[in-house]
Amino acid sequence: MTKKPSDKKTLTNLYNYQLSLCTGPNALYPESNWQPHRLCLMSSIAVVLNNTQLISQCEKLANDWIQLSNCKCCTIRSRDFHFRSSLEYVVYGWWALARAFLYLQSTTKKSYKGLFTNYLNAMKPYQNGSKIHYEFVRSQYMPQDKSKASYGKKFDPAYHTKTFMTVFVNLK
Repeated sequence: MTKKPSDKKTLTNLYNYQLSLCTGPNALYPESNWQPHRLCLMSSIAVVLNNTQLISQCEKLANDWIQLSNCKCCTIRSRDFHFRSSLEYVVYGWWALARAFLYLQSTTKKSYKGLFTNYLNAMKPYQNGSKIHYEFVRSQYMPQDKSKASYGKKFDPAYHTKTFMTVFVNLK
C-alpha cells in the first residue's frame, strides 16, 4: 500500500498534538499512566514515518517518564500507585511503556528490557502473594475512584501477567 502525502501530514499532526500533551506548560498528567499511552501512540507514529528525530524524541520522553513517575515515597515507585492507590493503573501504564519501547526497538535495535527492573521488582511481592493491595482505597485526588467497580477489590496479579508480561517478553 502506497502512502499518500496526506497520510504523512495527518500522522505528523497527530504526533505533534500528542507531544503538546506530553510536554510544556500544557502537559496533561505527565506523571500518570496517560503519559506512556501517549508515548506508545507517538512511538508507533515515529516508526511508521521512519523519522529518526521523532524516534529519538520518543525514546527520551519515555526514559524521562520512568524518572518522573518514580515518586520515591512508595515501594511500587509510581505516582499512580501513590496518588490513586491503583496497581491496575500502574500495570496499565507500564504496559503502554513496554509497547512504546517495543515499537522503538524495531528501528533502534537497542535493548530496553533493563529499564523495567525497578517495576518488576516492585511487582514481585504482589505476584507471589506476599503483599496484597486493595484498589483505590487510599486514592487522594479523585473522589470518583470510590465509585469504580474495582474500588476496594483485591488486585489480581494475573492482570499483570495478562497485560504487561505479554508485551515485556518481546523486548530485548
